[in-house]
Amino acid sequence: SSIKPFKVRGITIQVLSGLSNKTSVLCNEGLGYIVYQSDRYGFRNEDSVWDLKRHDIVAVGDSFIQGNCVPIGIVGHMRKVHSNTISLGSQGAGPLNMLGTMAEYLPRLKPRHILWFYFEGNDMSDLRTEIRRKSLLKYLEPNHRFDIPFLKKEIDKKLSVIHESMLAKRLKENRLNRVKTHVLPLKGLFDVLLLRNLRRALNLNFLSPDRSEGYFPPKGKIAE
Repeated sequence: SSIKPFKVRGITIQVLSGLSNKTSVLCNEGLGYIVYQSDRYGFRNEDSVWDLKRHDIVAVGDSFIQGNCVPIGIVGHMRKVHSNTISLGSQGAGPLNMLGTMAEYLPRLKPRHILWFYFEGNDMSDLRTEIRRKSLLKYLEPNHRFDIPFLKKEIDKKLSVIHESMLAKRLKENRLNRVKTHVLPLKGLFDVLLLRNLRRALNLNFLSPDRSEGYFPPKGKIAE
């Protein structure tokens, strides 16, 4: 997750999901913007699935399991056969984040099958960031958890403030970028044909700063 750990009730925790019970909008990759209502814990499920007495499958992963940019993701197709499948997918989640999600939510679910989806494209680079966060390293201890499901309302209050701040910053950057776009120099036809240059010239940045090409977190102290 690009959101740094913060304190709730004096405990430093890492956010493991989005805001609860909110209309959520995902990206548009030609199929229109994906809009869904998050469940009581901030995941992409029908909220009623948490009230079921039995769950055959729980899927854990990052944006692929969340179903980023697609109307029906991997979990959506699973539900055609196993309707009581739960998604614990969250955009930007790396291996330690996924471990924390399982530690916090699986004890109450006790599913028949757990599917942990690993994406070799970025999960290891995500881990480089995660191993510097003490709150995530705690999940390597046997049976450790922060009881995040019970703290979700308090977490959401702080998360809402962070999201508002991030949105305001992004809108300001976009306004500045639109001004810069008109004077951005492109050397020639070959420069335009490079997709990254064309995206930059048109101000089409689909990736968050921590997902930029070739980015690796700087070395430093482990965050709480």
